[in-house]
Amino acid sequence: MPNTFTFGAAPTVKRGSKSAVVNKTIPITGLRDLKALRRLRAAIVSLETEIDITAKAEMMQQFVETGCNLKVRPENFTGIDEGQSANCQLRARSFGPNGVSEEQAAEIEAVAETAGIGSVIQEIETFEFNPEVLADSTYRAAIEKALGSIPGLPADFIQRKVKRTLDSKAMDRLFAAKAEDAEFIETTLPLLSTLAIRVDYDKTDTDLGPDLDRATKLFAQSKFGAVIQFAMTDVDAVLNPRSSSKSSGNSKSRSKKN
Repeated sequence: MPNTFTFGAAPTVKRGSKSAVVNKTIPITGLRDLKALRRLRAAIVSLETEIDITAKAEMMQQFVETGCNLKVRPENFTGIDEGQSANCQLRARSFGPNGVSEEQAAEIEAVAETAGIGSVIQEIETFEFNPEVLADSTYRAAIEKALGSIPGLPADFIQRKVKRTLDSKAMDRLFAAKAEDAEFIETTLPLLSTLAIRVDYDKTDTDLGPDLDRATKLFAQSKFGAVIQFAMTDVDAVLNPRSSSKSSGNSKSRSKKN
């Protein structure tokens, strides 16, 4: 007989009693700080994305120009901006553990055909055990004893699997074939590659002052305007509680005098 659950009637609450209050306000330490930091994080992510797009657009131009001159996939390089260096990378596009899907393969192969570089999708054939058969404990026990002598083992116990991958030389072939058409390469390259920026910094340096100052200036110059300024005000209150309270106290005293 299946288990059954019986729910009792909802408790009644007398009007006007203290227990009837649903939305109580309870002090929880850190909520104000969390609000400030989360607002700042959202603002930073938005601004970082904007700057990342701009930087990678310049990187793409550099990679395309160099690759067209050399007629081969260009090497990664070190970029520098106001004394800060970063490793600028042109990576082969990753498609995850399942490889290139049929739709992605069709799109990539169509572009490869237009470029005249032949097929750039490779198929790696592997074989795997049929999980439905392995789920049978009888077969599992028999396999542990002697895989080759299991009576009645289904013919599809081992299954063929094909994984599509991108040819590691695809970008070399693209630059070699279309070196005279930089515009074509610039529009095609994202199908075969991804851009990455690796910024190195001293992780033992705990002084965030210079970075916060620069971030404040970036926010002031960005399209976010007053919203960002409010976020930075929140964060300043968290990082400098004493100065914030003093300024607040001064403003109150001034208002009283007035």
